[in-house]
Amino acid sequence: MNFFPEQAASDLLQKKYQTNLAPLEKITLSFYKDKEGFWLKTLVGTENNAHEFMFVTEDEDFDLLIDYLDGILEEFFESDREAVLPLDLSKRIFDGKNLWVKHELRNFEAEKLAKIWLELS
Repeated sequence: MNFFPEQAASDLLQKKYQTNLAPLEKITLSFYKDKEGFWLKTLVGTENNAHEFMFVTEDEDFDLLIDYLDGILEEFFESDREAVLPLDLSKRIFDGKNLWVKHELRNFEAEKLAKIWLELS
């Protein structure tokens, strides 16, 4: 069976932080690359509501992103889910490399309804 790196990492983090998650919550990772760099998007929550963590590096350093994410999740859960990152992309240095990071609480159902309402206006 073939696994994308994000699936294997999602599974490991899900298992590590399982006791911190409510019954319907999960940790989901996705990676993509664009002209700005290599991105890691992480959702912690349900299909309707989730904390979204975004990380970007200049190079494809998968291990660096996962190490940084693991530390952020540990701090996040220890602080009773208090925001540990800024709302806007902000530069951090981790293991001597540049990272840009941000965090946002998302309500996907409300966002979907707002989009429909705006299209009808």
